[in-house]
Amino acid sequence: MKNTLRAVLAAATLALAACATAPQPTLAQRLGELFQQAMPLAELLDKAAAGDSIWPFSEKAFRALTPQHKACVRAALSGARVAQRQMDDALAYVKAHPNEVNAAISLLEKNGVAQALGSATRQLASGHVFSALDALRALDASQFEAATKLLLAPEHRELRQAMRLDWLLAPLTGGSASLPAPLADMLRECQLPVGAFF
Repeated sequence: MKNTLRAVLAAATLALAACATAPQPTLAQRLGELFQQAMPLAELLDKAAAGDSIWPFSEKAFRALTPQHKACVRAALSGARVAQRQMDDALAYVKAHPNEVNAAISLLEKNGVAQALGSATRQLASGHVFSALDALRALDASQFEAATKLLLAPEHRELRQAMRLDWLLAPLTGGSASLPAPLADMLRECQLPVGAFF
């Protein structure tokens, strides 16, 4: 009996020690995960690439570009690269705004707003809705309130920039849409000729 009790206590001690030493996600990791939930770009890009052998090119551009250009674009727009970019953006935000990170995480977690924005993004990508406003209208009242606070409140401008949301919001706010950062990065990296996608 004593040996059994001793064995149980030893096993419990080892389990507690393992829990205590297991690495916990950092704030930057958690924020990056929320960025990815709210903007599931990696998932959408990989799905688009899997469903179309010449994506993201037109047939004309696909024929005209070199194999090196095509391979570079596919790699630059891969889900893995975009997911890493989102993690890097989260880390940059944490370094630039250390006192605001907990509030940013709380805002994105509130009422599942990151998941709700992710669902809205998928709805837009699938063509089930035709505008960001229509996608937002599909959220419940509490999600809509939290999402619009993130998307429109002046105090969250830096968070929106870190999430690369500003170019999506331009039609709602009357601004001019700049080229999305992943595409701008890809054009520079791959040195594509002018008009490659037209």
